[in-house]
Amino acid sequence: MKCASVLKSILLFTLILCTMASVLSFASCDRDYDEDEVLGAAEELLKKAEVLNDVYWGGGIDYMSGGFSDGIYKQASDIHLASLGFSTIAELKALTEATYSDSYVNTIYTTKLDEAPVGFVLYIQKWDDEVEKTTPACIMVNTEMVRVGDDLAYDYSTLRIEGVEDEIVTVLVDATVTNPDGESQVRTLRIQLIEEDDGWRINSPTFAKYFVEE
Repeated sequence: MKCASVLKSILLFTLILCTMASVLSFASCDRDYDEDEVLGAAEELLKKAEVLNDVYWGGGIDYMSGGFSDGIYKQASDIHLASLGFSTIAELKALTEATYSDSYVNTIYTTKLDEAPVGFVLYIQKWDDEVEKTTPACIMVNTEMVRVGDDLAYDYSTLRIEGVEDEIVTVLVDATVTNPDGESQVRTLRIQLIEEDDGWRINSPTFAKYFVEE
């Protein structure tokens, strides 16, 4: 009887040790990071996201009343494109991929660009040579795109790290959100960062909507 009790105690102690080891092993999966490096990368990435927030979720690329037209698609404004820093879909994609993680880029492409369902594609590349497609002519804009985010201005002085889980580092940043009526509010946004082969990338939405409290 005594031997059985001792055996139970040994088994219980072993079980506790295994459980503790499992918890410690799980906790150790959270990556190490350099705070200055992460915050510096976050600021750099969010400055790129400022442009993409408007392009994908805000008012979108302005289009011309004249120029090329094809159904709901009209030619993009060259002046607006110059201010955004790109003039082709390839350049837009390069900026997108330099800002967001592979998984989030896939989300954007399958809902906003050429991989999206017909009618939901926001922008199409028109070519001078539609067969060979070697010379870009202009970007065509979906004139029926729906705005899901409002104007957003990040306060980079408020960037701070909230925590880390596995490979994801979450940073917080205060931002002023302004709706089309000119009403504004300050919101604290959570932005996920992940380090990929080409460096840090944003792994979560970066836009916001003016929130009306009821």
